[in-house]
Amino acid sequence: MGSFNNIKLPLSIKTTKDDPNQKLFIPLLSESVKYDVAVGYFSSLWVRDVAEGIAKLALNGGKCRWILSPNFNEDDYKSILNGESVNKDKGIYRLIQQSFDTLFDALINETRKTLSWLIQDSVLEIKIGVPCNDLDGIMHAKMGVFVDSNNKKVGFSGSYNLTGAAKSNWERIDVFDERRGGDSIERIADIENDFELMWSGQDENLTIYTPSSKNLLKYIEFTKCTARPYKILINRKISTPTCYLDKNGKLREYQEDAVNKWLKNNGRGVFCMATGSGKTVTALYAISKVANFAIDRKSSLFICIVVPYIHLAEQWMDEAQKFGFDVIGCFDGVKKWEESFISLKHLLTLKSGTVGVVICTNSTFISKNFQKYSDIFSQTTTVFVADEMHNLGAPIYSKSLPQTSQYRIGLSATPERHNDEEGTLKLFEYFGKEIVSFTLEDAIKSNCLTKYFYYPQLVEMTTEEWELYCALTKKIARYLNFNSDGGVSLAEGAKGLLLKRARLINSMENKYNIFIKLVKEKGVKSHTLVYTGDVKEGERKAVEHVVHLLGKKLGINCNKFTSETSPEDRKKLLKDFDSGHTAALVAIKCLDEGVDIPSTQTAYILASSTNPREYIQRRGRVLRKSDGKDYAYIYDFIAIPPEKGFNFETEYEKKCFSALFKRELARIEEFASLAVNYGDSIELFLSIKKELNLLHT
Repeated sequence: MGSFNNIKLPLSIKTTKDDPNQKLFIPLLSESVKYDVAVGYFSSLWVRDVAEGIAKLALNGGKCRWILSPNFNEDDYKSILNGESVNKDKGIYRLIQQSFDTLFDALINETRKTLSWLIQDSVLEIKIGVPCNDLDGIMHAKMGVFVDSNNKKVGFSGSYNLTGAAKSNWERIDVFDERRGGDSIERIADIENDFELMWSGQDENLTIYTPSSKNLLKYIEFTKCTARPYKILINRKISTPTCYLDKNGKLREYQEDAVNKWLKNNGRGVFCMATGSGKTVTALYAISKVANFAIDRKSSLFICIVVPYIHLAEQWMDEAQKFGFDVIGCFDGVKKWEESFISLKHLLTLKSGTVGVVICTNSTFISKNFQKYSDIFSQTTTVFVADEMHNLGAPIYSKSLPQTSQYRIGLSATPERHNDEEGTLKLFEYFGKEIVSFTLEDAIKSNCLTKYFYYPQLVEMTTEEWELYCALTKKIARYLNFNSDGGVSLAEGAKGLLLKRARLINSMENKYNIFIKLVKEKGVKSHTLVYTGDVKEGERKAVEHVVHLLGKKLGINCNKFTSETSPEDRKKLLKDFDSGHTAALVAIKCLDEGVDIPSTQTAYILASSTNPREYIQRRGRVLRKSDGKDYAYIYDFIAIPPEKGFNFETEYEKKCFSALFKRELARIEEFASLAVNYGDSIELFLSIKKELNLLHT
């Protein structure tokens, strides 16, 4: 692969007789491993014409370096040259941006895809050349050198510019083939020397500009929703980024152990790992083992990763691309991914040695648009990965789990589904046994997560709230079903009452009073999260009510973060939060799973939850490691009866509170048990447990 041996080249090519693309550029590019070119005019038409050859160069593991002129008219250029040097640079950077935007818009889809992936894969590097000093025209070079895998070289020079229109002009290109010997070797060396001087910025009459990441942003973003249009070099291995490895080139011991056990279990199992302990990296490391095995055998492999939310999908895409995987993002509209997915499916079913990754949201995965291609799971070797796997235990998802997928990974800090034994059983039957259990305690002890202080706040209900709570509890009791085995279940009609009672707890008037008192006493430092209930406070939703209290009344820079927040706004909010520009984020549930905000230092949990998955996820959000963060602080608001302590007027009232406290108790003891101030928290609640005869629960 990559040899000029079978290519016959003329001494020159004239457009009156031949098509230079077919006679010179495509044949040589297809066999090249290196292509350096400096040209004046450059357009989308030429990229279209030779895209086939450039894609084959990429397949050869090749590299291109292009020195181009920005696309602008002569008057613009002269006005820039006549300005001050600072303004001149600003003007040229503006024209560079304009040139790249124009080129992007002009390219048809397949060619745009090719060029974007060449840039993303660093197959293609581009620099912009602008004459300076004694020159006042444009950079009008017309020369280049092709190199094959045997280090044989072919150079060219002449009036042919890299534009589609040049084919219709009378043009001549001189070709210098090293195989001919003589002055061809000297001419190639001369072109190489000139090119290197230009590329390195040592040509005194040419200023070289390197496009910024902003210039290339459209191209890089385009690759996130398209498949690579050319196959990567078959022996290109997937590798773990060094930032995740120790000095011995290993992941953390528990991550290595998880992957080894997964492989021994025939590539099936559940990674039960605490939030922030590296579940994503561990899974990608496991997948890379299978992928590299497939690459060595030149066999195809399809990897499907399913996640709950778009922001999680984007995080997975970023991580997977760091490992070197080709990734298609299947979310945010079928038109953005379907064509790429069909192309990938075609390559996989041809047994072409392709390794491809699709990352989609749960909702996309079960959609008709995705499921109509689900036969891919039975047509090639597949790996199926579910992040936050507990979500897939619901019947709407579990029926779509690909039964023919050979390799399976389930990921979750809390794989068991709350009050759903059947759904939990289905998940473990599908993914396999728990391969690793790396708890939050393990993560704190191993310094993967931050130590924390836990401050439970006892909040009295108002008399009206307490009376309503007891009344709802009495109604709910009517829906109790006592099973023959001694178990208790609730009839269907209780759900509405349970929801109403939960919302009552989450919207207690005194929660806000104590919260504001704490904020006034301690202040709100940067990196604070506030969790509210999905309830209304007057005309406002609770999340908006808290933003109003903090922002309007206390002058704290804060914002809400909800499911209604657009992806673009979410990115900005998280960036402002991380930098400290926004001191606090107020959320309901959408920060529970997958949002990576390690700078978070303080959390106020105004909305209580008895679902272990929810409260464990919330704690995990606060405990991620971050520079300058020594400890995290959690304030949890616990409901108690009004004013009278625990001298209940009736036995029924005592039973009501006992039931309420038992539901809260699991979270309180879980949070307190690992806190730095464990003794303070437990002492507070021992007296309550004693009063309610709950010491042995």
